[in-house]
Amino acid sequence: MRNHRVFLAEVGDVEIIEPVESKPVKTRRTKKVDSSERVARELVRMARELTALRSMYDDIVTSTLRKLGRTDIDPRHAEAYLRLDFRTLDHLSRTRFLKEISRIIPIIDADPREAERLARSYGL
Repeated sequence: MRNHRVFLAEVGDVEIIEPVESKPVKTRRTKKVDSSERVARELVRMARELTALRSMYDDIVTSTLRKLGRTDIDPRHAEAYLRLDFRTLDHLSRTRFLKEISRIIPIIDADPREAERLARSYGL
């Protein structure tokens, strides 16, 4: 058995999962699956859950950018700049959201590389 660790990024935490053994286990379909495959499947499941959480704001930002006629801007960039000013985006009304994104557009246009770096720093 190879000794390995898998790091899972959760909201604010890092969890270490270490398989106890690497013995094959039969699933319902009678296919043999070792512990590393189970860990990989769990990672995929968690990534889908995290993506679902992120897409809530992504949809709102995308629709707001469409209203402003700016489909060329990556919604992740706009969300990242919003997060610089607001801890959470839940309390923003549609009107305030539109106003804030309108304010952010020139900043994104001025330096798209910085916008991408900022988005990545937020995990977007």
